[in-house]
Amino acid sequence: MTYRVVPVSELMTYEFDMIEAGFEALHDDVLTSIAPQGDVPVLREQLQSGDYVLLCKSPVLPLLHRKKNTEDKQVWCINEKARPAVDKAVQNALQHCINAAQEKEQASKEATPVPLTNDPVAEYEPEPVQLARNTSPPKADFEYCFEVGCSDHSFVTNVCCSFALSRSTHESTISHWEKTTTPRGTRYTATAFEDEPRKLLATLGPMQLGISCSPVQLHKVGSQHVKEAFIPVVPAVQFGPRLGLPTVGYYYHFLHNTLIQEYKIVGRGNWSFFATHSNAHHLDSEAGANKYQSAILLYWQRDGQKVSGQSLLYTLAPLTYEQLHAVTPEWLAQYAVSIDPAKLLELQHSTTSDQTPQSRQLERPETPPATLNHPRHVHYSLNERYLISGQLKSINTPSLLKDDMIVVNLRDLSGTGQALPC
Repeated sequence: MTYRVVPVSELMTYEFDMIEAGFEALHDDVLTSIAPQGDVPVLREQLQSGDYVLLCKSPVLPLLHRKKNTEDKQVWCINEKARPAVDKAVQNALQHCINAAQEKEQASKEATPVPLTNDPVAEYEPEPVQLARNTSPPKADFEYCFEVGCSDHSFVTNVCCSFALSRSTHESTISHWEKTTTPRGTRYTATAFEDEPRKLLATLGPMQLGISCSPVQLHKVGSQHVKEAFIPVVPAVQFGPRLGLPTVGYYYHFLHNTLIQEYKIVGRGNWSFFATHSNAHHLDSEAGANKYQSAILLYWQRDGQKVSGQSLLYTLAPLTYEQLHAVTPEWLAQYAVSIDPAKLLELQHSTTSDQTPQSRQLERPETPPATLNHPRHVHYSLNERYLISGQLKSINTPSLLKDDMIVVNLRDLSGTGQALPC
C-alpha cells in the first residue's frame, strides 16, 4: 500500500476519504520512505499533533467519511470508529477543514446567479468567484521562553536534544523556537494562542528525557520572562595529572536523591554517550535514544528558582536496583560530584585567567585538574590517543571541546583515591 503525507493546511476536499487514522499501528519501515529525512519519530509527532495527515487510496481506518445529516444531506464528518485512534488535536484540525470546505461550498452556491428568463439569448455567464482571503495570520498573544547556558551551535552539536511545548486542549505541540543570544547563552522563545500551562518536553528522537519540566507557564508576548533554564557540562575523569574522556561506563544525573537520567557511553573507542530509558523506578540501560551526545544538560533554574541538590556520578558498570534504591545524600556526597550551576556560570564567563592551550603545551601539566575546569585549560600535548588503552581518550586536540561548556572531573582513576562503586 502506498502512503503519502500532506500538511493539513494543503488538504484538498477530494482527499478527505483517503485519510488514514490508524497510523500508530504502522511499522516504522512503512513510514521511513515518506518521513522527512527518514526521521520516523518526527513524522509520528507531526501526525499526532494534527499538523500533517497520512493519505492512501484505501485506508484501513478512514478518519473521515460521508454521512447524512438531519436535513438528509451527505456531509463530511469524523468517523466515530476512528476517534479513539487519534488525539483531540487531530480531530480539531480535521473538523476545521470540514467546516472550511462547507463554507466554501455554501459561498459558491450563493454566488451563482439565477437566470431571470428562459430566453437562450439572454443567458448570463458570471465572472469567476473570488473568495476573500485573510492575508494576515491570526496573532499569537502568548509566549514561553527558556534559556540554555551556551551558544545555540554548542547546544545543537553537543547536547543534541530538542525542546517542545506539549499540546494543550485546543492547540497542537509547539516546536518552533526563535533564538536570541544573551550574555549567559541563548534564549529560546515560542509563541502560542493560549496561556494554558503546558509541559516543556526535552526529547532525543522519540525519547523523552528526565529533564523535561511540568508545568510551565506562558506569558504575554514581549515579556521575555525566563523561569526555566539549563546548562550543559562535559563529563570527564582524571588519570594522573590529566583529564580524559571515558570510552566505557555510565553517567548518572541526580536531583537530590532522585535519578533524572542515565547515560551509557557508546564504547569501542567512542567517548560519546546516549540517554537510556532508566528512571527512578525502572532500569533499562541497554535501550536508549538514537542520538549520541557529548555533553549532559543540567538544571540551572526551575519555576524562577535556582536549582540546588544536583550531582553527577560516573561508574564503570550500571547501577543495580539495590544501589539505586539505597541512594542517600551521604552516598552521593561520597561517590558523586555536587553541581552548583552558579559556579558553572561564573567559571564559564571568567576572564581573570589568560591561560591558553599554548601555555599548557607540556607533556605533563604543571597542576592537576580541579573539579570544575574551563575547557581552555584542560588540553595538553600528548601523542598517545588514550591515557588508558582503549578506555580513556586523551584531550590532546582543542577541537574536542567547546569553549562555552565546563568540563567536570567526576572521578580519579589514578588508583590513589578512595574506593568507588563499580
